[in-house]
Amino acid sequence: DAFIDANLVGTGPINQTISGTLYFWTHNHTLTGNDYDGNDYATYTKLGGTAAGAGPSGSGNTNPPTRYIASGQGFFVDYEADGFITFNNTMRLGTNNTNFYKTANSKTAKKSAVETHRIWLNLTNSTVNFSQALVGYQTDATNDYDPGFDGRSYGGAHDLYSVLDAEILTIQSRALPFVNTDLIPLGYNVTVAGNTNIAIDHLDGIFLSTQGIYLEDKLLNTTHDLKASSYTFYSDAGSFEE
Repeated sequence: DAFIDANLVGTGPINQTISGTLYFWTHNHTLTGNDYDGNDYATYTKLGGTAAGAGPSGSGNTNPPTRYIASGQGFFVDYEADGFITFNNTMRLGTNNTNFYKTANSKTAKKSAVETHRIWLNLTNSTVNFSQALVGYQTDATNDYDPGFDGRSYGGAHDLYSVLDAEILTIQSRALPFVNTDLIPLGYNVTVAGNTNIAIDHLDGIFLSTQGIYLEDKLLNTTHDLKASSYTFYSDAGSFEE
């Protein structure tokens, strides 16, 4: 988070070059032809992280990134402006050096004191494809696009995302206090027609208690309680945002 804040577009005290979205390449899938799988990027903003799906045999690192980047762990940044990016010793800590994308992460990072309420959703179907999206409500976030909190989708062929104005987001932050009438438009890409599933992966904050989470199917005009069960529906292959 210190690295993001120092280089964040609009506010960074050292540079103002990056959107604040970081991407970690897992390489959980092998090459298809000469193409890498865009779904193999785990994504992080200050709201939290989304995981990449496992490889065909269930192998690979499927841990979401945490607030700590291990020493020597490579990552990509999403840039907003030309210029420099600075990573210096003031951003370093002497602990939490286990979150590598070459071995499983067996430790849990320390919790932030910031108020956070989050929902992780998974998109799956009859294939081994997997995509995860995060929506959360956090201190200092707004309902507009917030560099450092909102993370753009890398655009995989199998992709679940939320829509905010013209932005396609893997991670979307929302303002506090939470309002139980808040609506989040979702979109998705699938490459294979057939039964498709949207399910809660995990939750925190108020969503662990009695607060409901509902998915509206605008094609069938139905509303489903995702905390009661996952939602399975038929989808053609393609991209859908309506």
